[in-house]
Amino acid sequence: AGATVGDDGVSSFAWNIDGAGGAEITLESSSGYIGMYAGANGFDLAVNGDNDLLNLGAGAYVKGATFNDGGFFPAILRSGAIDTATGFTSGESGYLGFQFTPGATTLYGWAEVVLTEGSPAGSFEIVQWAYEDTGLDIQTPGVPEPAGAATGLGLLALGAAGVRRMRRPQAA
Repeated sequence: AGATVGDDGVSSFAWNIDGAGGAEITLESSSGYIGMYAGANGFDLAVNGDNDLLNLGAGAYVKGATFNDGGFFPAILRSGAIDTATGFTSGESGYLGFQFTPGATTLYGWAEVVLTEGSPAGSFEIVQWAYEDTGLDIQTPGVPEPAGAATGLGLLALGAAGVRRMRRPQAA
C-alpha cells in the first residue's frame, strides 16, 4: 500500500520499504515544500547529473542508475511546483529508483510515484514499490498495452481475412 504526503493534510510518512527495522526514508510536507530525509540502511535515490531526483521511466533497470549519497532531497516540490526532480509531469506516474543496504548486500528497487503541483506544497504519492531481495538488478514495470490495442488488431486481422475471401473466384 502506498501513501500521500502534501496538501491533503498528511505532513509526514515514514517509509519502511522492507518492513524490517526502522524507516529507510521519511517524506515530509512543511511550509510550502515536500522533501525526503534519509533514515536507515544507507538509502539512496537514482539521480541525474545535477543530483536531481530522476524519473527512470517504464522498463528501466535500476542497478545501473547513478545514486545520490545520503537519500536527502530537501525540496522535491517547492511552493507547489516540481523543483529538484527531472522527467516528472504533474499528476502522472513516474518511477523512482532506489538502493538500500539492510544487511551485507545492497538491494535495488523502484517506486511508482505521482508528484502533483498544487498550493501550498502540492503532493507526493507513493503508489506502489518493489525491490529485489537478492542484490540483483530489478526493472521498473513496462509500458502497459492499451486495453483496446489487442482487440483492434484482432478486428483488423478479421477484416483482412474477409477481404481475401471476397477476392477469391466464386464457383458458378
